[in-house]
Amino acid sequence: FPVTISALRAEGLSNNYVHALFKTLKLIFNAAIKKKIITEYPFNQYENPVYKAPIKDYLTLDEIKKWEKHIPEIKDPSTLESAIYFLLGISTGLRVSDWKTFDPNTHIKNGAVLLQAKKNGEWVSMPVNTLLARNIPRMIKHPLTIDEHTVNKKLKVIAAALDINKRLTCHSARHSFAVTICADRGVSSETCAELMGITINTCIENYCKVSQRKINQETLNAWKGL
Repeated sequence: FPVTISALRAEGLSNNYVHALFKTLKLIFNAAIKKKIITEYPFNQYENPVYKAPIKDYLTLDEIKKWEKHIPEIKDPSTLESAIYFLLGISTGLRVSDWKTFDPNTHIKNGAVLLQAKKNGEWVSMPVNTLLARNIPRMIKHPLTIDEHTVNKKLKVIAAALDINKRLTCHSARHSFAVTICADRGVSSETCAELMGITINTCIENYCKVSQRKINQETLNAWKGL
């Protein structure tokens, strides 16, 4: 088994990509051993790459304001759609798979946005925040027509134009919702998880980063009058 982890990394492959490759290879070799196609398991002689959780970038409130202010300046249609629907993700926490099917006329009732249906048929909803309210006319005027891959490419273009040095993807909108729209503004992890349609543990472990802004707000409020 001539391929080593260091050799794969020398080819420019990331640690997590190598981890995924080795995981797939192990499944293949284990299946081959069970079917008695092979008898030796070569991975005992090699170090196993450890998965490292990637940095999950999100936009701060100031960056969201810059993003929204930049929208009228965008001329390219696909870039414009990407900017608008990225804001939809930020303001609602909706997955990118729900962006294209989101219809303001259907999903907004009595000042609340319907996010997802529960197993019991009840809808999880939240009040329409001002960021979403401002974005609705843009969405009506510019329906999303491009795929996720194209949106991800355009997000990089917008970020570069705004000097935002972050690796943004469509999923960064959900992280921005969890951290900047919810956690930083006092929304509990329990409520945030309910709005995003995930468990509390998933919300805490993968989304609700404790930012310095949140630390400052909570400690200053807690320590008043000491």
